Amino acid sequence: MTRNVATWPNLVTLLRLLCLPLFLWLLFTRDDRAAAAYL
Repeated sequence: MTRNVATWPNLVTLLRLLCLPLFLWLLFTRDDRAAAAYL
């Protein structure tokens, strides 16, 4: 049985995980919390 892990929900989750460092940088090092909230 083959399992295809490259599904759309998994790709969206991967994209969200890749944005996490950017979110943390915007939240804690910049004074622009609105940009972090938008992300």
